[in-house]
Amino acid sequence: MTTIKRIVSDIDGTLVDDQGQLLPATIKGVQAAVAQGAQMVLASARSPKGMFGIAQQLGINSTMIAYNGALTATTDVNDQLTVYEQCAIQPRVTDLAVWLKRTPTPVHKIMIMADPDVIQAIEQRLMSDEFEQLAVYRSKDTYLEIVAAGVTKAAALIKLLQDDQVTPAEAIAFGDNFNDVAMLQTGGVGIAMANAPQAVKNAANTVTTDNNHDGIQATLARYFS
Repeated sequence: MTTIKRIVSDIDGTLVDDQGQLLPATIKGVQAAVAQGAQMVLASARSPKGMFGIAQQLGINSTMIAYNGALTATTDVNDQLTVYEQCAIQPRVTDLAVWLKRTPTPVHKIMIMADPDVIQAIEQRLMSDEFEQLAVYRSKDTYLEIVAAGVTKAAALIKLLQDDQVTPAEAIAFGDNFNDVAMLQTGGVGIAMANAPQAVKNAANTVTTDNNHDGIQATLARYFS
C-alpha cells in the first residue's frame, strides 16, 4: 500500500457534520494520521479565517487551500497569514468601487447569495464569452461563487504537491460536491462522502459514510493503523 503523506479534505458537507461541527472520531482520526507523519490540508470555498477554527479544533498546523483554490496559505497560532500561492480577480463593480480602491487586499473570490432562479440567471450570464476570464461555481442552489479562470482546488493541490515534492499517489482527498471532483481525481485515492451527488461518487475511487458519521476516521484508519 502506498504511503500517504498528504490528506486533503473539503470542509462543509465533508469534514464537518450538518451542524458544522467536527465529529470526535474525525478529530481522532486526523490527529492519529498527523502523528504518523501525514500533513493535513484543508480545501474549501471558505476564507482562511473561516478555516482557521477548524484547524484549531483539529489541533494541527494546516495548509489551507481557500476560496476554491484561489489562495493557498498557512496561518500560525495568532491567525497570521503566510501566502504561498494566490490568483486574484479584478471585479467590475459600481457601488463597491470606492471601497475596493481603498482596500489593498486582493479579491480572491466573489460570492453571490440570492434565490435559486436569480442565481441560475446570473450563472448563465457569466458563462458567456464576455466573462471568459472568470470561473463560476454554484456551491448551493442559493450560492454562486466567482473566481479567476483556471482556479480550482485541484490546480492549487497540484502546485502544492509539486512544491512539497509529494506525488499525487501519496495524497488522499475527501469531498462531497462538484467543485471537489477534480481534486478527488488528482489524489492517489479519492473518497466521496455518501451525501455527495451520484456524479461526484462516480468520480471517486470509493465512497465512505455521510458527513454525520465516522467515515473519515474509518478511511484514515486503513492507511494509518
